[in-house]
Amino acid sequence: LVRARWLAMFISQDRTGCVSSQLAAATWEDIEQRLGPQVRELAGSFAWHTGPNCLGTTLAALAPALAPLADFWVHQGPFLRQLASLGYALQPMPASLVDIPAGSVLAWQDEAELPQHACCIVSPGLAFNKDAQSWFEPRQILPLDQIFLRWGDPNLAVHLYQRS
Repeated sequence: LVRARWLAMFISQDRTGCVSSQLAAATWEDIEQRLGPQVRELAGSFAWHTGPNCLGTTLAALAPALAPLADFWVHQGPFLRQLASLGYALQPMPASLVDIPAGSVLAWQDEAELPQHACCIVSPGLAFNKDAQSWFEPRQILPLDQIFLRWGDPNLAVHLYQRS
């Protein structure tokens, strides 16, 4: 019991809570129609081991067939190639975060244009996200502005990918 309480405290420390339990039924229906049921199944869950990253988690959100990628480390090149094979292409960023369409992918890229972080927009102003590769970093639905606060880095440019 003491270990269980400690673990619960540890994995919730310094984290914004997943908002998936607060989403209306209509919002979930829209997410499932656009992306599939895997987002709901994965939201609020943890990988069974350290290693799975944001790139695999983002791809897992895009289609039910890609859901197993949530349990794997995906490197930058394969991530970008998979986006391209699904018909995703770079698009200009809108003026407001709530104007980013659901189903879009955001990637924080370095000077070499390699993604250092990514997430999938699931609803206006909300994204499916995994912050790190640790087993104790959950897959979450979070307000997009909170993800921008965490990943705001002057050395990373945010790129928007949408299906063309």
